[in-house]
Amino acid sequence: MLVFADAHKDFNSETKIWLPQGKGAYESIEARDILYVEAENHHLHIFLKGQNQQTIKSSLKDFYARSLEGFSYLKKVGRSHIVNIKRIERVENNRLIMEGNHSIPIPRDRKDEVLRDVGIKGE
Repeated sequence: MLVFADAHKDFNSETKIWLPQGKGAYESIEARDILYVEAENHHLHIFLKGQNQQTIKSSLKDFYARSLEGFSYLKKVGRSHIVNIKRIERVENNRLIMEGNHSIPIPRDRKDEVLRDVGIKGE
């Protein structure tokens, strides 16, 4: 997995992340276009703005550490999800509702932290 290094990792900057697509092939995505990432077995499903989806073989922990950690708007939510907090449309009960009506569960033990990250709860 490759990431194009950029000194500015805020939402308004363009930063490409390169995803492996097979033997020697890579495809770039814009980090800000990520809605959320979902882990399933040894694969990650990366859901993008515009109903696009990419699947790669990686653990959530490794992908976050190698490619996403410096992005202030991409936050881990539980063991199976990373969400783009700029793409959350609403919070209902224990779920984040993303653009495109995708629903992400909020773990009970991380709810206060997630709500702070989103800007609903104060420090």
